[in-house]
Amino acid sequence: MDRGGRDVSARRRRPTQARSRATYERILAATAALLQEVGWDGVSTNAIAVKAGVTVPSVYAYFPDKYAIIHELFERQEQYRVELLHELVRRASREDWEDVLRSALRAAADLRRRDAGGLALRTAMTAVPELRRLDEQSSERAAAQLASLLADLAPGLSSEQARRSARVLSYAVVPLLDHAGSQPEVDEAFLDAAARMAILYLRDIVHGAHDVPSGHAAPPAPDGHRGHQTPPVRPAHSSSRA
Repeated sequence: MDRGGRDVSARRRRPTQARSRATYERILAATAALLQEVGWDGVSTNAIAVKAGVTVPSVYAYFPDKYAIIHELFERQEQYRVELLHELVRRASREDWEDVLRSALRAAADLRRRDAGGLALRTAMTAVPELRRLDEQSSERAAAQLASLLADLAPGLSSEQARRSARVLSYAVVPLLDHAGSQPEVDEAFLDAAARMAILYLRDIVHGAHDVPSGHAAPPAPDGHRGHQTPPVRPAHSSSRA
């Protein structure tokens, strides 16, 4: 339920029969197409019914309003994002995390390019107050998954540091992926630059986690000089999750 009292997650019922499921899917597909063609302001239950080739009562049989339809579309997109991040965390514990991150960013950009309606959906989720809270909650869940990856790569990080760093990375990378996915052709240089930015940031986090805590003396350097040395990054494959 949003701050204004609207329950954007409400729905009448889920279809069980094959014919009903087909109608349900047409309603969702029509809504996604309208978002792409005319934007949020052009989406209405009447327009959705016309686009889907169904009656308006058929739309209301499954959804109380257009917000509930958008929520259903968002849930499906969210499920893919959860699976992608889960795979990123799983692979990074066993493979070179930099290569895994590059491939994950490319996969996310490719999905956006293939599913233009998904970009229109994301625009609606961030622009419409009734839907923005759902998008913010999704971003926080994504940050929590990234934080678990950081905790795995850099055990010296506190949970607060891992969460904060993950949120910074998430809020920085998502707009870049949206831009890359909106282009008609793959921009290799842009994707490489986005991946490099994310990797350099994470390298700094991982190395920094080994810094000597404030108030503790740094160990002597091997050559006899006093000073701090940053140990090498712990290989991802040595993770306790492996």
